[in-house]
Amino acid sequence: MAKSGVLPSFWDRLQHRRTSLSKRSISVADFELAVLRDVETLLNERRPIRKGLPEALQGTILAYGLPELTSFDLASTSGADTLALAIEDAIRTFEPRLDNVSVSVASETGYGTFRIRADIIIEPSVERLQFQAVVQPDASTLKIDQLDRLALP
Repeated sequence: MAKSGVLPSFWDRLQHRRTSLSKRSISVADFELAVLRDVETLLNERRPIRKGLPEALQGTILAYGLPELTSFDLASTSGADTLALAIEDAIRTFEPRLDNVSVSVASETGYGTFRIRADIIIEPSVERLQFQAVVQPDASTLKIDQLDRLALP
């Protein structure tokens, strides 16, 4: 039984509309995992239009996801930094449950690992999270792992 009054995401309620999940609350931990799952989905979608998208269309489905990962030179600092900025922009634009998002290259593990810090908004409180997005060996997907809760500054 859920110990929290956190409502599942719209997507989760839509998927489970014929079950009790669509009406009941879930634990904060389950809510956090659902957000991370949705972030992973976001980061593994590829934008249908690569470049030249008009400003008016930046927050639309045409800008959802990331550019093709193979277009980034992850062997270089500048390529990894460019991908970190793209990850940060995608999360800020398309994941409203996260605020104060910052993404950096976790250079101690190589240029294919990105440290993501964000505040997760769980009304009426906010929690600081840190997790990693790791480019998989096939260089076409990102995997989210290592969730940590941090003290708010």
